[in-house]
Amino acid sequence: MALGNFGIGGWAAALLMFRPGSRRPRAEGVLAALLLCGLAVAINVWPFGAIAAHIPGIRLTLPLRFYSWIPLAGSAIAAMEADRYVRDLRSRARTALAALLAPLALAAAAAAVYVHFRASHARVGGLAFQKRETIFILALLALVALAMLIARRRPPLFAPGLTLICGIELISQGGGLYRLHPSGLLFPETPILRFLRTRPGTFRVAGAGAVLFPNTNVFPALEDIRMHDAVERRDYLAFLDSTCGYPYGYFKTLRNLDAPAMDFLNVRYVLTAPDAEAPGPRWRLTYSGPDGRVFENTHALPRAFVPRRVRLVAARTPPREPMTDANTAFGDAFGDIAANPDWRQTAWVLADRDGDVPGGDAAISDYRESENAASFAARVSGDAAWVVVSLVQDGGWSARDESGHAVSVRRCNGPFLALALPAGDHRVVLRYRPPGFSAGSAVSGLTLAALGVAAGFRRRSRAASRRSG
Repeated sequence: MALGNFGIGGWAAALLMFRPGSRRPRAEGVLAALLLCGLAVAINVWPFGAIAAHIPGIRLTLPLRFYSWIPLAGSAIAAMEADRYVRDLRSRARTALAALLAPLALAAAAAAVYVHFRASHARVGGLAFQKRETIFILALLALVALAMLIARRRPPLFAPGLTLICGIELISQGGGLYRLHPSGLLFPETPILRFLRTRPGTFRVAGAGAVLFPNTNVFPALEDIRMHDAVERRDYLAFLDSTCGYPYGYFKTLRNLDAPAMDFLNVRYVLTAPDAEAPGPRWRLTYSGPDGRVFENTHALPRAFVPRRVRLVAARTPPREPMTDANTAFGDAFGDIAANPDWRQTAWVLADRDGDVPGGDAAISDYRESENAASFAARVSGDAAWVVVSLVQDGGWSARDESGHAVSVRRCNGPFLALALPAGDHRVVLRYRPPGFSAGSAVSGLTLAALGVAAGFRRRSRAASRRSG
């Protein structure tokens, strides 16, 4: 809900658009429409909510996120109205009196809300908090009114004064929402998490049911194969659902913790409730305590490995990056991928032809990961070897060898990646850059250049007008 707040001072300035006076900028109408549209979608008002639910891409956004349209548009309206107010002060004597209606109306609304909900707040013990917040808001609105009156004599002080008032409010209220306390106060480190911190190597984990529910794993720095996020990739979710039972929904859990795909996904440990049994015969108990149990997967594959054979799959349509759904590019072969009982034995790689080739012979070592990067050493015997890496490829991963030469990155097992390495010793470095980053940077750069050119022409035009006048 806090996404929609840009300060009571900002609202007081934005409401000045209803004040009579000089002509308003045409952009205010567009911004007001965006503000109202964002509010309507966020609270699911028909037909706005229904329309948003049918727009590709937009429909995947949580409706509450549209509250952010309110401060984005409202703060811009407030800035424009602050400028219009200062401009009108120089030519209209009653401008300040008309402007005072905005903070007065907001003060009356705040007092009415407090009185209306007073009994409900008293029943739950929140009356003191509500009273304190109401007094705080009324005091801020009084400062806004004072700034409007002071601006009658010194108009340039209005914008800095309004900015200071908004800053006081947002910092004060935001501090209550997002206190900078250690995450351990909310997610304390338990014995089971301390145990996992001592485990060597690179590995992933999974939780049974709500144990280590997705996104809480980030605090103990554990990489869970599950996720709970608005930007999760659909082809990865489809892979998990097809191999492990992971139905799409807001709260998702794994149905089959003993799925063979757990080996491929580098899931070495599964966390369960204290009284749970092992998910299957290949899982052995490594920790048991009052806070839960940890079972280790004795068949877990490393993050990067060489399969015994590779089944090449000709792309049904020419692949284009970024690929929105890598699974469909494999066509009917994706059904075989999902049913794979032994991920060390076979890997499927998207190629320009169909066929089976040996995976090759290579020793993979020294696998490392850092922010937006991964690397490993490979000693390849024979002609060549395929290295499969269980990293999701959305088109952003690229690879280079020890000489800095580019290594082709292929789609593997659906949304993952694979590399073909020639014989010899190699140090492969994988780097990630979000798809569209280069294009977005170019558009931003061209926009800045265009604004600079436009500003230059405008300055020259003004200079020419002054010389001719």
